[in-house]
Amino acid sequence: MLEMEFLPNWYPQLHRRKRMVMLQLWATLLVGVCLGLWIVLAKGNVAARVADHQLISQQLSESRMRLTALNEQLRQKQALEAEQRIVAKVGMHVETTRLLAKLDQIMPKEMTLVDSTFDTVEVVQPRETANENKSPEVVRKMLVKLSGVTPSDADWAGVLAKLSSVPFFQDVRLVGAKDKVDSGHLMREFEVSFTVELGNGE
Repeated sequence: MLEMEFLPNWYPQLHRRKRMVMLQLWATLLVGVCLGLWIVLAKGNVAARVADHQLISQQLSESRMRLTALNEQLRQKQALEAEQRIVAKVGMHVETTRLLAKLDQIMPKEMTLVDSTFDTVEVVQPRETANENKSPEVVRKMLVKLSGVTPSDADWAGVLAKLSSVPFFQDVRLVGAKDKVDSGHLMREFEVSFTVELGNGE
């Protein structure tokens, strides 16, 4: 018995086209979902890179600020070291202004200073220990030389005696004295020297 075909010829084609349309629809939907995920991931990567860039910029700015602060500290350290070298050379324990003030108290009104020099010298002294490995002690002293004029020998002799009575003035001595004529007046020009111990700078 022959089977009767009741479906029209165009029906299988329509069915195939419908399936193709559904496949295309699902493929389009899948592509759209993948594209959406890719966009979301791309935005996330961009946001992460922006955050990393901001973090790097912040760290770079902090590093620059720290470098500036370190440079300033280094400059201050170098300035302090230079001051310490000057203080170690000149001495901390004696201020020139105080020394001059003391000299002003000692000198009589008739006496005039015409020149003064202040030099720092280093005297090497052996240490009082049996250890031969220790280096000798270096004692710093300020050598002061004063030149002035006075009406008579008694004036500079009195100044010499007063300088010798000051405890921290050492090796006070008269370097020389001679006559000097100033505007028709006979004066005595003299030069004295003494030392002031500054310590060893330790």
